[in-house]
Amino acid sequence: MEQDPFSVVEYPYQRLRWEDSVIYKSEQFFRKRFKVGPMWARAPALALLSLALGNAKIRDEMGDVKPAFWQLYIAPSGTGCKTPLKNATEDIAKKWNKMMGVEHLGPDDFTPEGFTEYVTGTIGKKGGVERENVKPHPINLIIKDEFSKLIGGISNKQYQKDMLEYLSSLWDSRIGAKYTRSMQLEGGTEPYVAFLGCGSHMTYKVLTEDFFLQGLGCRFLWITEDIPQPEKLPTSFFFDSTEGDKELEELQNEILDQMKLLYSFEYIFVVSAAGALWLDYDKKIRDQIYEKRRTEGIEASVLSKIKLNALKLSAIYAGARLKYSRDQILMIDEEDMRRAIDDAEIYLSMWREAMNTWREFTINREEKRIPSSKYDLADFVRIAKANNGLFTTNIIMTELKTTYKQKVSEVIGLGIKMGLFEVAAEPGEQGTLKDEEYEKFKPKGGFSPQVFRLTKKGWET
Repeated sequence: MEQDPFSVVEYPYQRLRWEDSVIYKSEQFFRKRFKVGPMWARAPALALLSLALGNAKIRDEMGDVKPAFWQLYIAPSGTGCKTPLKNATEDIAKKWNKMMGVEHLGPDDFTPEGFTEYVTGTIGKKGGVERENVKPHPINLIIKDEFSKLIGGISNKQYQKDMLEYLSSLWDSRIGAKYTRSMQLEGGTEPYVAFLGCGSHMTYKVLTEDFFLQGLGCRFLWITEDIPQPEKLPTSFFFDSTEGDKELEELQNEILDQMKLLYSFEYIFVVSAAGALWLDYDKKIRDQIYEKRRTEGIEASVLSKIKLNALKLSAIYAGARLKYSRDQILMIDEEDMRRAIDDAEIYLSMWREAMNTWREFTINREEKRIPSSKYDLADFVRIAKANNGLFTTNIIMTELKTTYKQKVSEVIGLGIKMGLFEVAAEPGEQGTLKDEEYEKFKPKGGFSPQVFRLTKKGWET
């Protein structure tokens, strides 16, 4: 019997157009209502779909990659850009909890030990003390307003360091095991944690250099879009019926439906064309890391994470466009990957903008000084500019009329870590110096000194 040519064929995998995805719809809705930038406007949907994919993973030769997505939005206080979107995300997450019967909206304030216990759960006694039973919470979305309060203002520097390490381990989806006599075995688990944070420019004031050098600051996808010019609110600002915000409720329901569609998925596959795109991007990033291996450690750190974030983002984009999958497998296609890589470059540029802003705050505050040192990093930058961007330790010592070489070297080292200086030539070597530059520093006898160069960021400071 011949098949009816007009019968409906159920394809094993069906995708939506990007314009029909909940990420695109969310972006358009929030941009129209609150006049925010595109990356922050899509942040709620990205965070929520990332939460919904908490059971899924991409498998490759390096190990499993979970699409846990971490975003950090920075905007001036009082502009009405942060709170409405944060609240909207929380409201949808609470409805998701009720729909699934599981608490997935994690606490926004915690200690490393407390959150580990929250993730793994506790039954009965622990540490010799009768404890309240806590159910395991292996999948979480943390929504943190005023991010600076989570990692800033901690007087105990060791505790602050432990918190930075712990948050990094949550991004990595790995909490190491720890055994103590009092609390016995803790950790040793692989939680899934998505993160949506926001804060004012006060955040830059409390961030220490360790925040970036340790790596946590390079794991976030920073959103630093400029705020719009204020406009007068429309007369429709106040609702004139008891039905409430029907437009927002409709968007919430669409996002919840998409989350429910994705929640049972365990595997995410990368089709060959998409994989080829990512492998090219990976090679490009690793080439940049290789070039910066002796100069900018922080930049290399964020580059190593941005390619993983692009992979995670491609999975979320694929999830947003999914309409149907017979085999409960999510497929990342070429369109998803290309869009993710393009957007990853936007996030990378905003990270660089955040770094420049942080450096401006840092170079103008007291903490820029080396402990017990009277020498100011700003003076070193000034001296470097006066010498066409090239200088040695002895040049600095001569200008400052000091004999404390160790302290001067420490301040130069701080400038290198902050990306203001770089090593142009090692002792006895020409390095990247031009011939005429090398002749300037080459002594009549013995080895030439180590020469430092002012970076682009240093010139802009």
